[in-house]
Amino acid sequence: MSTAEEQHQHHIIGGHKATLNNPSSGEEAKERSRQYLKEAGIEVSEVDGKASFSEHKVPKHEGHHDTRGHVHPDEKEGDEAHRHRVLGGYKATLSNDSTSEEAKQHAREKLREAGEDY
Repeated sequence: MSTAEEQHQHHIIGGHKATLNNPSSGEEAKERSRQYLKEAGIEVSEVDGKASFSEHKVPKHEGHHDTRGHVHPDEKEGDEAHRHRVLGGYKATLSNDSTSEEAKQHAREKLREAGEDY
């Protein structure tokens, strides 16, 4: 997988993680994020409303996988839900103190391209 594809996947996962730690996110959105992360091989632990995450290998099985073996949920949620998760990942990148300035600049550019001001 190319670096751009890895970054894209990282942003999608970041959006799902942000959803779980956002008190404004609805329970239905949080459940979809829990399921996506589980299928991506990321274990979610929640204590007192705060989610923490740990990755583990997921055995290969039938379904739609990316080149890292992450299973993608059905596309029935639609493009708009996917777009929101991607943008959420970029927003999470901007607020992560461990993220490089180069990655933050890339996230700002992607958000601007999507019509988001950051």
